[in-house]
Amino acid sequence: MSPAPPPPSRARIRPWLVVGDLALAAAWVCAGALVKLLVYGPLGFGGRPQAEAVKVSLSIVYMFIFAWLEAATGGASYNPLTILAAAVASHGGPAVYLFTAFARIPAQVINVPGRDVCRQLVIQSSFWIWSSILSICETQNGLW
Repeated sequence: MSPAPPPPSRARIRPWLVVGDLALAAAWVCAGALVKLLVYGPLGFGGRPQAEAVKVSLSIVYMFIFAWLEAATGGASYNPLTILAAAVASHGGPAVYLFTAFARIPAQVINVPGRDVCRQLVIQSSFWIWSSILSICETQNGLW
């Protein structure tokens, strides 16, 4: 006869996860922007169909990296829906749910530093991309 399964583990409130959530959510936003900038900028795929395949391939790579980061941080996440589902399904009671709803999810959703850094990065990179396109048009056509 097999032994009885262990009782379900009770969820704990871990305050350091708020900082991890904030950092991972900011990094997730920046990773998506950087993949697009890399594909359309230095890799030079432009509007070709190969650009979509490269974007998907790089996105899969950074999904594995973020899965590793979630494990390394002990449960921090970039996705508010996954932690909300875990809080509802856990046996931690109302304290874990309230901590998730009022501390972890706002840290991911608000994420002001990540948005501002990525916005500046996209603006600067977009200028570089458009100036590169204009210089290519000038060299190919002789004039703009």
